[in-house]
Amino acid sequence: MSEYQTFFNVITLPEGREDEALEAWKAVGRFMEGQEGFVGSTLYRNHRDPRMLINLGKYTSTDSFIASIRSEEFDCPHRDCRNRDS
Repeated sequence: MSEYQTFFNVITLPEGREDEALEAWKAVGRFMEGQEGFVGSTLYRNHRDPRMLINLGKYTSTDSFIASIRSEEFDCPHRDCRNRDS
């Protein structure tokens, strides 16, 4: 039995904005790498539909994953959020 919790995310890249969406995904990945409990992730691309990605993430616990995605920084690690409305 695995000692890690595994989570899958299916991501569909918006047509015509694939590069922008991939850059945003990379920024989220950099953020997640610094989060407590993050073990690693792998990104898969669907060969039948290249706009569909599957992200497999591993964490030490469900709680660490939930804490990461509930953090204020997770909402926008790929853009400047200091001036957003509260």
